[in-house]
Amino acid sequence: MYKLGLTLALVAPVAVFALPLADAFGLIKITVALAGVAVLWASFARFRPTGLELPLASFLAAFAWSWWFSIDPIVSLIGVTGQPFHSVAALLPAVLIFFAVAARADSWPDGAFKCASWVVAIQGVVCAAQMLGYFDEPYNTVGDARRALGTMGSPVFLGAVLAPCLPPAVWVAWRGGWGWKLASVLGFLALAACKSRGPWLAALFGLVGLLAASGAIRLPFWRLAGVGALLLALAWPQIAPRLSKSDSGRLLTWGVAVRAGAERPLTGWGPDTFALLNRQFKSPEIVREYGDGIIQASAHNAILQTWATLGLPGVLALLWLIVATWRRLWIEAVVDGVFGYDAGAAPAFGAFVALLTVSMVNPVPPAAVCLVAAMTASVLRVR
Repeated sequence: MYKLGLTLALVAPVAVFALPLADAFGLIKITVALAGVAVLWASFARFRPTGLELPLASFLAAFAWSWWFSIDPIVSLIGVTGQPFHSVAALLPAVLIFFAVAARADSWPDGAFKCASWVVAIQGVVCAAQMLGYFDEPYNTVGDARRALGTMGSPVFLGAVLAPCLPPAVWVAWRGGWGWKLASVLGFLALAACKSRGPWLAALFGLVGLLAASGAIRLPFWRLAGVGALLLALAWPQIAPRLSKSDSGRLLTWGVAVRAGAERPLTGWGPDTFALLNRQFKSPEIVREYGDGIIQASAHNAILQTWATLGLPGVLALLWLIVATWRRLWIEAVVDGVFGYDAGAAPAFGAFVALLTVSMVNPVPPAAVCLVAAMTASVLRVR
């Protein structure tokens, strides 16, 4: 029952095929995830502490506080447009999955990591079909570059799911047979096909995090930074061609988030209301460069998104949760664990690093948060 629920909650939502930015599919994916959560909780054993209960409770309290003062409580509940990424409905599956997996992880210790491998394999197969001309309509085109969407409806969303899944997929491939190795290769092919820069960087940093936490590389910080710089140089051909208008647009969007949060610093404007704030806080430069009709549903930065929508309480709670999670995973992998690829927290640490990195530059779908929540919960133990 637990294995079925975990697979439904983590893999099935990703497998649901989404047309380009179709409004319905974000909520359909969340609904499928909740169906898996229901099966997970049917097999719930007992509450098991993880050490993250307090920071998580503080973030949920800030979330509820902002929802109470939201300018549109319904939007805050179910999300907006094709990206219901920051709503109550988007947060709920991740929280429920976290506690359900923490309670039953011993019955399938590497289950969340194998689910991540299945996710990248599915995306790799779909992206390969798209690049060969099948499912031709669901494509996003930038200039002459064709970018695969996988099943996520956007190359950006696809990359945000792939990036945190690749470190655990590599870990599973290292320990497993040829089928798992093929899955990780398909994942990297999908990452190449989506041609999104943020996920490339996130995957690279996540892999460095995996290697560092597993003890495969035992280097001082400055040497570790050098490894990251080398990986960045290798990825530069994928990153450089789109440095220009996309980056200036992201900076202008960040400015919208800063101005919006400054208007309501104590409560924010409400979860997932960024699209509603866009018109009010758009600068003349945005209108001049992109037209008055452009609406961004996300700030493309988790901290600034939280500042605009949840206010200062949300930012402080989110920072506490990030630092606490980083610390707990590092302690599990390095301080209390055993160096080597049997250090089970290492892939979870790599996934968390990748998720954190990609969330600083791109919107992150709920499926990615659910996957990392499950991986994190599966390795944390309070002794």
